[in-house]
Amino acid sequence: MLPSGSEYVPVDMVLRSPDTIVCDLNRDKLPDLHADWVIASGVIEYVHDPARFINWMSVAAPRIVMSYEVADGETKYYRRSQTWVNDFTSKQVLAVLRQQGLIVDDIATWRRQKIYWLTAPG
Repeated sequence: MLPSGSEYVPVDMVLRSPDTIVCDLNRDKLPDLHADWVIASGVIEYVHDPARFINWMSVAAPRIVMSYEVADGETKYYRRSQTWVNDFTSKQVLAVLRQQGLIVDDIATWRRQKIYWLTAPG
């Protein structure tokens, strides 16, 4: 799926492949990575300090795609049943992204997820 010459560097809590960088985003020092893109799909809901993680993404790469199931109308009970640890509304997500200096290039909706296409300050 990646163009020839591209490298995929997985970061996860568990070793899913030999090249995975194992990192607990809530406890560990975030890895020193420099990439063209960061893709964070289904991650932010589990992060205790989303601003810290979003800032790390903006340092790691100039382009970011992240998803988040916004808490517009959802109950905390539902969110905790998914083991999610935060409850941002659409407006709150945008505020956090902008506080980190990110430019929101586009927002798409997929099922209950918002997909954010972002550019980091340069």
